[in-house]
Amino acid sequence: MVLGVMLSIASLFAVNSLELIGATWVAIAGARIALRVNVFPVLLALVFPFLEIVTSVFDAEAMGQNMNDRFYGHGREVYWISLLGLCAMFAGWRWVVGYRIQFSVQQMEHRLIGMDLQRLVLLHLGLIALDRVVDFFIPFGSSLAQITLHLGKFPLVVLYLIVWRYRLKPEQLLLVSGVVIVNVAVSFLSFFSDWKEIIILFGFLLMSTSVQPSLKSIRRLGFAALISLLFISTWQGVKQDYRNFLNGGERSQRVTVSNVDALEKFVSLTSTFWAGGELEIGSSNTADVTRATLERVGYIDLFARMRQYVPSEIPHEDGGLMAGNLSFALLPRILNPNKGKKNDQWKVEKYARRQISDHSSFSLGHFAEHYVDYGPRGMLFSLLFFGVALGLLTLLFLRPSPVPGCDLIYLFLTLSLAFSFQADAIKIYGQVVWGSVFWLVIGRRIMSLSLRQLGLSSSNELKAATGITGTPDEASPQA
Repeated sequence: MVLGVMLSIASLFAVNSLELIGATWVAIAGARIALRVNVFPVLLALVFPFLEIVTSVFDAEAMGQNMNDRFYGHGREVYWISLLGLCAMFAGWRWVVGYRIQFSVQQMEHRLIGMDLQRLVLLHLGLIALDRVVDFFIPFGSSLAQITLHLGKFPLVVLYLIVWRYRLKPEQLLLVSGVVIVNVAVSFLSFFSDWKEIIILFGFLLMSTSVQPSLKSIRRLGFAALISLLFISTWQGVKQDYRNFLNGGERSQRVTVSNVDALEKFVSLTSTFWAGGELEIGSSNTADVTRATLERVGYIDLFARMRQYVPSEIPHEDGGLMAGNLSFALLPRILNPNKGKKNDQWKVEKYARRQISDHSSFSLGHFAEHYVDYGPRGMLFSLLFFGVALGLLTLLFLRPSPVPGCDLIYLFLTLSLAFSFQADAIKIYGQVVWGSVFWLVIGRRIMSLSLRQLGLSSSNELKAATGITGTPDEASPQA
């Protein structure tokens, strides 16, 4: 409370004082709800859309402008309805889920402490191999290609287990470090910032605690935040040159170089960036990188740009856009072979009237699409109902399972996309629904069987994990 008052007073001297004060109290209220001792911090997924909304205020502050001047005359309105929309979506989720998350951090740690690190690493590698084999046999563009997308998250779930297990009982440092370093290196072999998944992993685990956080854990969190900032700054500085090298200057998203060459180039560009040298396309200037980072993380720009034309020149779609999104995302291609290729840019070009290069990847944003359909008030109600739908989906993850910890980790990964402010609606609906179905029907069985075959679980542990039996000290408080 004291911190909130101090930050609010400091915000009075800012250009966008009301927006900063609102962000402060939403963040404090959210933290009190989401970060509770001995409760899986699945609601950390709300951090990402919150940053996508609020970072735009810091962008305007850095320019010395108010929100309306910075964002096409509609920045302030878009900011507030976006923040309220996020609260509405959370309220819908919370109303359904309530206090039903019963599998606690303490129970997870009791189970993890007896797992062998080497076998966990073997499971991690085995799931990666399984993903590669399945990807090899499913042709590109096939209606079954989504399987590899969902299967590819399984090794990430096990990586969470590996790092968490090491945190509980530090041993075999070289093995664990090697696994993490290889995963980080591989994450840089694509056009997109897949390395964010590793940063999110460490943030999730640092917030997963069965006791009151100590000063040491707070210092670790601060260190993780600093490392994250270094990663983001580096990526923003070198990504244009790096992507141009990956595609051979062909203005496509196809990697044309070997993995070794790609990593060598990334290391070279990183060295040049931090040494203050000249890059061919990007910039090593601190001010330029900071500005680019604020613009990339903050995402109300397209929403505000769209607001110029909807509904003054383009009428609301009254649910037509959402109906098309749901049909495209949920109706399998085998039942609708003529639905074509997913294309985000037409929404940006139509509603925001911004031309997008064929080789660029921009989306109008999930919240903005709700506005196009229903306007400001209707958007709040539709996001509330979407939160209710996510709550019902969450209940399926909370049903008795032989791998409840893995369920909650996968749920966190799912909600991280579902709550997104900037992701395209088709991507959210398709990956959240079909990814959840794939995990609940197939993933649980794969993970349970794998853990049993590698001797990483026993029948007694499974009973304790599902809540069938349990000791008093394993009792979980309500989430």
